[in-house]
Amino acid sequence: MRRVLFHLSNAFSLEQKIGGAETAALTIMKGLRELGWQPYVLMHGQGLLAEQLDKSGIPWHVMLLPASLDGLSRNQGFMPIRSAFALPGLMSLTGVVSKLIREWDIDIVHAHHMYAYLSCGIAAKTRGVPCVWHLHESWQPGFLARLLTQSGGLLARHVVTIAEYETSTVTRLIRRSGHTLILNAFDFDELGASLQRSSNEMRAELGVAPNEVLIGYVSHLAPYKGQRTFVQAFAKLVNEVPCCRAVIVGGPRKNCEWFRDELRGDVRKLGLTERIRFTGVRLDLADIMNALDIFVCVSENQEFNRVLVEAMYFGKPVIATDMRGGSVVAETGVTGILVPPRNPEGMARALASLARDEELRDWVQMVAGMSWKPFRTG
Repeated sequence: MRRVLFHLSNAFSLEQKIGGAETAALTIMKGLRELGWQPYVLMHGQGLLAEQLDKSGIPWHVMLLPASLDGLSRNQGFMPIRSAFALPGLMSLTGVVSKLIREWDIDIVHAHHMYAYLSCGIAAKTRGVPCVWHLHESWQPGFLARLLTQSGGLLARHVVTIAEYETSTVTRLIRRSGHTLILNAFDFDELGASLQRSSNEMRAELGVAPNEVLIGYVSHLAPYKGQRTFVQAFAKLVNEVPCCRAVIVGGPRKNCEWFRDELRGDVRKLGLTERIRFTGVRLDLADIMNALDIFVCVSENQEFNRVLVEAMYFGKPVIATDMRGGSVVAETGVTGILVPPRNPEGMARALASLARDEELRDWVQMVAGMSWKPFRTG
């Protein structure tokens, strides 16, 4: 049996330890198990992800993430001093990866994050095993992107990208390493099987009447995820379509607990406390998605959000950010509506067009329910 080490960031708060990249990786691990591989995981917190790994019989190790490594985060702009302070943390992380490669007798290392690309690449190189870089998002131009491009040829035996648009942003990297384009990993059979309650039962639990339009936003809470834009748009929507209600599902990302509090404050100031419900982290996402009339995810800088595809699996019209990743998933007027990022007015118009027109919503739901199928090949 061959052994593969996955390095996942899962840098979420104590409430939520799993996101889109982690979900995709877990799906890959389950597939590898069926092919006779044994996955192992290095991560930086426990919570929900650890529970899922335990259920699947996948060994894991937690290393608390040094705060200094925030300087290498894709969510932070590059600052030379901050990045210099990240070096000791990076070396410490590299040492842990190297130790696990030896102790678990790892055959291949699979890296899923900015600092994982460097730490895994260096450790794998010194231990004489290949390293794969799995790119879940496009890199923002800057020093860190240049560093990874230059070092990738030395540290990465192979690079995996999840979309054609993403491949175009790392052309110089994949010229230096082997490359494969693989659509993001989904387990739709498992997603469908996770349904436990009917749409009416879920709506009743959420306090939503049958004649009300329920709009859902599922994501961890962070400024770049776009929930503030959604709240501002929803405030404009209810003046035109009073029968709307909304749920915001998810817990805060690490160091973003303040954002959850600010977002709740925005809801109070706008007089929407009775209309927008914060559910926190939920494990019954399939039940919630199935109960929605409209699904929203308008991240400001993340081009591909897997929850959009999952919502379409349940036949929900989606409102997504008009970036390259959003256009891969949704088509305006066909499976949903694309809107510019950070644009409450545009989002309010998109919400209103779907909320007011039940026939349009039903048509888009039917088309959306068929449009997720190409992703099954991922």
